[in-house]
Amino acid sequence: MLFHLIDSDLAFLGIYLVLSFYFLIKEKNTKPLTYFGLAILISIILKPLLHVERPCMDMPGCPDHYGFPSGHTLVAFMFAFSLKEWKRVLFILIALIVAYSRYALGMHTIEQLTGTVVLSIVLWQLLILLEKRFYRGGKLKQRKDRGPAQQSFK
Repeated sequence: MLFHLIDSDLAFLGIYLVLSFYFLIKEKNTKPLTYFGLAILISIILKPLLHVERPCMDMPGCPDHYGFPSGHTLVAFMFAFSLKEWKRVLFILIALIVAYSRYALGMHTIEQLTGTVVLSIVLWQLLILLEKRFYRGGKLKQRKDRGPAQQSFK
């Protein structure tokens, strides 16, 4: 029953959307909603570009879109990475259950799921680098006004 709830796109995305807004309102944390949206966007862009078929393509009930990256797994891991401390650990465990459910339901191969986890880690690290580069204390870093050019051309 749990795996079929996870398999329902609307229920799955609804749960993560509600959780994202919970963290936004309750903790003033914008990362879960940002990472959630980014994961969906990346999944929508990459699936048609990569054309990786699902293992269930010939079975009834198989989604008619491609299998890599796993949208459910990408959303679950990116959401987990947006959190801190014990919440991150808890949601990584939940993300592992989500990934296993996608395999157990025959929607994805182990390779597709492993690739999706690696992709989510790479995206997470990229977001950390971008955050360090462009944000300070939750605010956009201001460029220092360098004034008129100090160089002389000879």
